[in-house]
Parts: sequence; structure tokens; C-alpha cells
Amino acid sequence: MKTLYTATATATDRGRNGHTRTDDGKLDLDLSMPEAMGGPGGDGTNPEQLFAAGWASCFVGAVRRVAGAKKVPLNDLSDRLRDNYLYARAVVGNELSWPVINRLDS
Repeated sequence: MKTLYTATATATDRGRNGHTRTDDGKLDLDLSMPEAMGGPGGDGTNPEQLFAAGWASCFVGAVRRVAGAKKVPLNDLSDRLRDNYLYARAVVGNELSWPVINRLDS
């Protein structure tokens, strides 16, 4: 497989309550583990939010590609894809004492 793109990011040693940054600086965020997952909460985002946003964006891209190839107007698609938006939710559970994404809703 030919590599088309590689994304690179680093995180501080405080992990979910630290800071993350991509090598190009386009993403530069404080992180805060949600209280619901045993963290302190706070103003930062968390990896689950980033995962849900990335997944939703990629999925919309795939839907747009297929819709274009099939000549289907986007407004004829599912109620979940209104005005070219997709709702995505990463649901976190607990397995072997580690939080894991155990379901994706879209």
C-alpha cells in the first residue's frame, strides 16, 4: 500500500490531563479527562471527542463520495445527515479496568 499521508502528534506525560500538539501545529490542545471517567473535568477536550470528530468527518467524506458517484443528492440521505452534517458519538465503557470505546453511534 502506498502511504498518502502520515499524521504525527505528541502528548505530554500527563496524558489525558495534559496537552497534545501535531507536528505542524494545526492542532494544539489542552486535554481534560471527563469527570464521568474519573478525571477532574476541565476546559480541555478529550481523546474520545477528537475520535468522534475525526470519525464523523471521515464518514461524511465517504458518504459524499458514494453519493456523488451514484448521483444521489445529499438531502435525500438519512435524517442523520442533514445539511451535510453527521452526528457521531463515541461511547466509552470499562473493560479490564481500562476505558475503551465500545460503541460508535452515527
